[in-house]
Amino acid sequence: MKKFVFTLQALYDIKQAKDKQLKQRMRAIESLLEQLRNELDKLLEEYKGVKRKYFEEAAQGAMAERMQDYSGYLTRLGNAAAQKRASIRAAELEREKCLREQVELMKEIKSLEKLYETQYGEYLSEAKAEAEKAVGDFVAYQAVSS
Repeated sequence: MKKFVFTLQALYDIKQAKDKQLKQRMRAIESLLEQLRNELDKLLEEYKGVKRKYFEEAAQGAMAERMQDYSGYLTRLGNAAAQKRASIRAAELEREKCLREQVELMKEIKSLEKLYETQYGEYLSEAKAEAEKAVGDFVAYQAVSS
């Protein structure tokens, strides 16, 4: 009997390779998100610290020029935090897109696996029928030879 060959093996292999790529992409996105969130946390901590110093110096009667410096720096930190939030939103959208692609790909892989099982079941049925025929032929030959 010939060896079992899944007719869509090449497609299945391609889908498996794409699954690996999507998992790598998802890990990269998750890593980027973690990095961006950490950077945002640092910016917010810096913002809080500078704001506290601003109010402390304002209470002590700091010069207007110094207060202007604080105000400009706080504005830049706020803008940087807003940019980080936008980057985080973009990365989250990319993660959602990747997740949708993974779900769709897994459906395709499961369908191919079911098709594999069906084809393999048919192969086993054919192999059993051939084996039974061979046994029947052998018994018939033995009966004729005796």
